[in-house]
Amino acid sequence: MDLRLTKENLWNTLDENMLNRNTEVKEFVQMLDKCEADRIFAINGDWGCGKTFFIRQVCEVLDLDYQRKKGNKDLDRIEKIVAMHEELEVGPLNRDFVTLYYDAWLHDDHEDPLLSLIYEIESKYKEMEETKEPKNKSFKDILNTLKDDIESKKGLQNIIEVEKLKKNYRDLLGELLHQKGLGEGGNGHILIVIDELDRCKPDYAVKVLERIKHFVELENVFFVYCLNKVELCKSIECFYGRKLKSTVYLNKFFDITYDLNIKDISLYYLQIAGVMKNNPKLNPLIPSLPQYLNFSLRECNQFREVMRGCLLIEEAGDEIFLISKNIFYPIIAALRISNAQKCRDFLNGRLREYVEKIYNEVEDIKDVLKERSLKNLLSAYDILFNSEDGGNDVKKMRSILKDLLYDRGKV
Repeated sequence: MDLRLTKENLWNTLDENMLNRNTEVKEFVQMLDKCEADRIFAINGDWGCGKTFFIRQVCEVLDLDYQRKKGNKDLDRIEKIVAMHEELEVGPLNRDFVTLYYDAWLHDDHEDPLLSLIYEIESKYKEMEETKEPKNKSFKDILNTLKDDIESKKGLQNIIEVEKLKKNYRDLLGELLHQKGLGEGGNGHILIVIDELDRCKPDYAVKVLERIKHFVELENVFFVYCLNKVELCKSIECFYGRKLKSTVYLNKFFDITYDLNIKDISLYYLQIAGVMKNNPKLNPLIPSLPQYLNFSLRECNQFREVMRGCLLIEEAGDEIFLISKNIFYPIIAALRISNAQKCRDFLNGRLREYVEKIYNEVEDIKDVLKERSLKNLLSAYDILFNSEDGGNDVKKMRSILKDLLYDRGKV
């Protein structure tokens, strides 16, 4: 799967509904449409669970609604996808949205997040200019005033300056809506997405929260933070000290928290690997391991790369070879991604009990073993990793499996 955030990839993943999230995309869009303005949302999820893809898909659906209302006819590809997936049909919405995306991690070397956010707004404005929509000179005047105020350290020094800065920000966003043709009637809204905050340096993460909180009451503006709360709390504690109740502190910034989870990573793996679940030759252990080890989407994609060409059961007359190729190889490859130390322990023969644990907890391993038992599995493990016995073929197999730790070799 191509994870680059292109418009084509965003719609392709909606079309394929890889994570069964189309309904969630629709629900989130409808929540934005019905919620009171000035709400602050947090999309919370583990690293690698697809938060960025999710919110960018939300933005694409919001833009589709806007393009339809403007009478844009160049929507054939998108309209076909929506027609095939009834759960994506959300329009017409009561509100019209302009979306802004701010990658906080990309900017955490900047001194002031308000200034880098202004540059994102300017970039969105230039994008609109290229569409040859009506230009508005006052936008650039306000933009330059804001830049000067922040760069000269006037911002947020006293109440008067705070209110002046808020007014200029409000005017700037209002001009952005006007440029989009949404300045009249009160239906135009701006959705500002702040992503990757949990990956930032602690001082910058706190600075983003503290600076932007002064602007949350801007009229017709929504903020959506995409973050891993657990990791962001660690950053906050690094900055303020562990005595601070970081969860309580963080919750003060958000009105609504939307938890994003991966429901069935094994199905996702089969989709990106391009194999059907009911394929009789499929090694069922391989898609089960990402679920068992609680892989993120990113880890699942890494596992797919290692296992490319090794999805099907490999027949072998020798029991050790059959178990090595179809059971130990995928287990070692998965452990290398999820826990490198455990992978080393496995290869050094120290995880005999773990082999037994997987046998008891992952039913698919029994389908691979067929008539063989746990005793056969443990015996093969001992021969490969707890003994120097065996001929040249066993030594070669042992070498191939150990090379997996360093991403070398294929069975």
